[in-house]
Amino acid sequence: MMCGVKKCDSGLDMQVLKNNSGLAITFVLKCCVCAYRVEFSSSDYHEGTQIATVNIRYVYAMRSIGRGAEAGRMFCALMNLPQPPTRFAPYNKRLLNAVKLVSEETMQKATQEAVR
Repeated sequence: MMCGVKKCDSGLDMQVLKNNSGLAITFVLKCCVCAYRVEFSSSDYHEGTQIATVNIRYVYAMRSIGRGAEAGRMFCALMNLPQPPTRFAPYNKRLLNAVKLVSEETMQKATQEAVR
């Protein structure tokens, strides 16, 4: 493995940073010898925000099956997942905006097809 300019034969140490983004986890890989360090997340983030897409999908899944936060926490505990987001409001707002956009586009397409 190459770490910077010097070749390291040592192993890497992996750490999990404190989880403060619901289901998204941040990992850090560090070389045991040199200054090589890489940080990455288990989820992408919504454009220009700190809202992890995995959390939006989680809230959408819970809403789709007619369950809320408590059922989601139980599911995450049973599956040995990190604790999910505690507040659904920011995710509900994003979901509402997405649903509005899709429904408006669908209605416009249907109107155009009906006019033909």
